[in-house]
Parts: sequence; C-alpha cells; structure tokens
Amino acid sequence: MSQMDPTGIDTAGDELLADSMGGQISYEEATGLSNGELGIAEPTQRADMAHEAMPEAPAAPKAPSLPIPKAPLPPFPVIRKAVSGRYAGMLGQFTVELRVDLDRARSMKRISGDFYQTIGKTQSYYGSFIVDAPAVTVSPLEIVARGKGRFTFAAGAPVVQVTIPRVLIVQPQAPASLQFLTVTNIPGANYHCAFESVYFRTVRIETDCVSDVSTPVFGSYDTGALPSGGTARKLSVTGAYAEAGVGMVPTPAPT
Repeated sequence: MSQMDPTGIDTAGDELLADSMGGQISYEEATGLSNGELGIAEPTQRADMAHEAMPEAPAAPKAPSLPIPKAPLPPFPVIRKAVSGRYAGMLGQFTVELRVDLDRARSMKRISGDFYQTIGKTQSYYGSFIVDAPAVTVSPLEIVARGKGRFTFAAGAPVVQVTIPRVLIVQPQAPASLQFLTVTNIPGANYHCAFESVYFRTVRIETDCVSDVSTPVFGSYDTGALPSGGTARKLSVTGAYAEAGVGMVPTPAPT
C-alpha cells in the first residue's frame, strides 16, 4: 500500500470521494475518474482561486518628473581696443600727425600734433600743438577728448576736440575726428585722421661698434635679476622705447 502526504491534495480528494460514494473504491476505479469527479479543482481554476484570494497590491505612485535646471551661460565680456596711438589726416595743403595718449598703460592724458604744409612738391614743417589736460568722456562706443591747446603759431581756433570710436578687439582700428573750434565754440577745420600705429613716433636705430671690441653688442637683460621695484621682464633697447610709446626700427649696419 502506497504512502501519501497527509497534507496533500490527493488525501483530501480521497476523503471527499469516499464520503460521496458511501464506501471505498478500488485503485483502478479511482484512476479512471476525472479531477472534477474526484473533487479536485483544475490547475487553471486553482490559479484563479489563488489570484482571487490575494488582491493585487496597489501600484506605487510615480514621482513627478522634475525639469532639469539649465545653468545660465556667463555673459561674454565685450573687449574693446584702446584708442591711443598715432593718426594722420590731410585737409587742403596741410597734413596733421595726431598723437592721442588717453587709455593705454601709463598714459599721460594728453593730445598733441604736428602740422606739415605742402606747396608744390615740397613739404615742410609748419607748427605743433598740445592739449595738456583735456576733458575726456568715455562711453561704450566712443571716446571724446576736448580742451584748449597750446600752439607754436597763432591759432584762430585753439579749442581741440578729438572723437574716436571704440571698436571691438577683432575689428580694425577706427579713424579719429580732429575738430578745431574757436573759444566761442564756432567750428573750424576738421581732419579725418586714419590710424597709423600704436606708437606716437617711429625712429630708426642702428647699432655699431668698432672692430677691436670683443664684447658682444647689448641685447636684453632680466629686470628681475636685481631689486628695482619694477615688473620683472626681459627688456631690450627697442622694448624700453616701446614702453614709452616710441617705435624703434632696427636697421642693419653698413658693411
């Protein structure tokens, strides 16, 4: 006689079958009965019953999606060129070389210029002027400097006003407007002056030495080698003049 699990479904089905038939049945008779006749639920029915007995757990609520904050882009700095330098213009028989020293390192806040007169094919020096302490107005788009000048000749319009646009660092340098006015503010001559150089003057330099001197010609030195109180840098003759606004152009020595 076979052993059966006392907690299994088969044992419970045999008891139900025996009660319903009022007695015992043989093994052969029991094996010919269906699950329904034996009081055993079909597998799909058992699954449905188990599913009905255990209600579904409610779905977990989804957290609302939050927008990803976008970091603001930093504003791009607007870099504009300095206007200081040398300009040149012409009006009639006069040519003017204008020097503006307003906004570069160690600027002296001055305006000056030289006049040259051309008669025929001959150009000769005519006179100069300087404005020592002009009133300077700086806006995002232009610089205006105005003041009474000192002249080497009797000027009918001694008030000098220079207007120069401030261009972006990637743009070419803008021309300057040189306007002369009388002391009663009546406009005089106006020169349109193109930008020529960041240097106020240009000088050619030639370095020579006698043949029996074996010491090498001076090139440059480190200003930080000894205490001086200034900025440490490699400084040459041309570099020293360049810091003062004078462009030195080295020329080869004659052979």
